[in-house]
Amino acid sequence: MKHYTFSKNERLCSKRLIEYLFEKGQRFVSFPFSVYWCVVSSDTIPCNAQVLINVSKRKFKRAVDRNRTKRLMRECYRLHKHELYDLLEAKNCKIVLSLSYIQDKKRNYASMDEKYLNMLDQLLCAISNSVQNDK
Repeated sequence: MKHYTFSKNERLCSKRLIEYLFEKGQRFVSFPFSVYWCVVSSDTIPCNAQVLINVSKRKFKRAVDRNRTKRLMRECYRLHKHELYDLLEAKNCKIVLSLSYIQDKKRNYASMDEKYLNMLDQLLCAISNSVQNDK
């Protein structure tokens, strides 16, 4: 059964894990997203993936625009996270993930969702390749 939730334990809040992610993690850009991700040990986080969502104040000066963009990103993640979770369960690994919006143009939900799915495909390929190489 798919759970379309985005609970507190799925949010990346640990400063130690955030620092680890940006030091050791892998990065790719799938415009308009910049993605950092890193595989972590199974006892480090309580769920399969923890996510940090970021929109730069430099790109969107007004807080309402930043908040709307973050809301759209969270909604895209929430509705499509089952694809990521399915892969992580199959590969028996856990990840921490940072999604940053790097474009300075606002998007509607349909456009954001389309770009998010492209980014998700790239992420799934990157995770598959990385986990295969480790084993």
